[in-house]
Amino acid sequence: MSANLRTLAGFTLAALVLALCPRAQAQSATESADTAAGRRTVNEINEGLANLTKVRFEAKRPDVEYRSEVTAWSDAQGVRKLAVTDRDDSGDVVTEYYYASGSLVFVYQAIKGYNDAGKQVTRGEERQYFRDGKMVAWLSGMSDRTANGSATSEFAEEAKVRLAASTFYVKAAGQAGVVSAPSADTVVVGRETKKTVGVVTGLEAGDVACYVSLKDDRGVVFQEMADFSICEQESLVGKRVTLTYKLEKVLADSCQGDPECKDTKTVALVTAVKPLAGKAGAAPAKPAPAKAPAQTSFCMPMEDVIFACQTGMKLVSVCASKGATANKGYVQYRFGKPDSRDPLEMVLPEGEVAPSRAATGENVPFAGGGGAWLRFRKGDTAYVVYSGIGKWGPKGETMEKQGVVVERGNATLASLPCTGPLLGELGPDWFERAGVQSKGEDFLFPDPPATKRR
Repeated sequence: MSANLRTLAGFTLAALVLALCPRAQAQSATESADTAAGRRTVNEINEGLANLTKVRFEAKRPDVEYRSEVTAWSDAQGVRKLAVTDRDDSGDVVTEYYYASGSLVFVYQAIKGYNDAGKQVTRGEERQYFRDGKMVAWLSGMSDRTANGSATSEFAEEAKVRLAASTFYVKAAGQAGVVSAPSADTVVVGRETKKTVGVVTGLEAGDVACYVSLKDDRGVVFQEMADFSICEQESLVGKRVTLTYKLEKVLADSCQGDPECKDTKTVALVTAVKPLAGKAGAAPAKPAPAKAPAQTSFCMPMEDVIFACQTGMKLVSVCASKGATANKGYVQYRFGKPDSRDPLEMVLPEGEVAPSRAATGENVPFAGGGGAWLRFRKGDTAYVVYSGIGKWGPKGETMEKQGVVVERGNATLASLPCTGPLLGELGPDWFERAGVQSKGEDFLFPDPPATKRR
């Protein structure tokens, strides 16, 4: 394997020697706690990959002659996972970086080679754990049973190189448009960006704090540490809430839950959880004056609005990741009350699915114009957004039709025309770019109501 590739992978020659001849060392209580926390984060990220924005790109370090292949997963917090592949004739080096609230927490590296049959196999593995911008544990070999001492010069050099590589790839991800813009429902606490709105899915009292599991409006699962008193409020489960944070000191991981331990760490702790007004909320003392909702779509700042309009008291939106193509990115149907504190009533697909698999649809010609429709399915029920212009008036006037139809089999369960302005780019250019096709399906535009084209 070339020296440049080893440099790009972020490993020193001493690190490779340690990988081949690992020294068995007993892990301290602190290292055990750090590795356990790292594993939890890795599991959480990998289990929720379908809900993260996925982008592939290439990046070239200035000290090498070739480019790394990078896959990045991100959400409103920014980059959550990077998979970097460096290819070489003698085998590939695959390095995975995992992040929580913008900070590196874990690195896994597999050093590949070829056996006598010419099949690529893993020759060595490295696992590195980070906390507060520092490497706290380094496990070498083909299992988690061996460790490299943190007091050695090799450990310090490896930490320096690894953090530099992480910084480079995160910056490259940002230049590739991967890092998501923070949403309105976030707050900066210390050096972390935290979500402030979500549906509580579980409460669990731990040794250090109460752990609150939530799901945001896009279906992304996240977990926060909270004051122990929060775990006593079981009525919060299932409700959409706002979170209030404060930097607080809690037991350090090294204490392993011992209340007599004096070691502490400072974290962004949830100190208050307040249910948002909604179906279960109390009615206001005085009715607010009727006004048009400020929210025009359910799409996030980092998404494209494909279709959005108000249908009476509800809002329908079709949102796609920036630059989505047939097999890259996602498209999603969302339906609910605009500006509501309740969860969305419908999200299809529930995860992030490539446009060509998430929906069917097409452009259709009409006398005096044309139209387009897009169908999302859930079991035997389908939700179809449509817009079109044609000579549908009583006297052949040019009229517009736009809205959403709910179908089951050959029956129409509901037809909700747009009652507000239509937004989006549903049309031939988007269908071609997204690779969405009718796949033999058809759609009959509903007759009434239609509006005159202005």
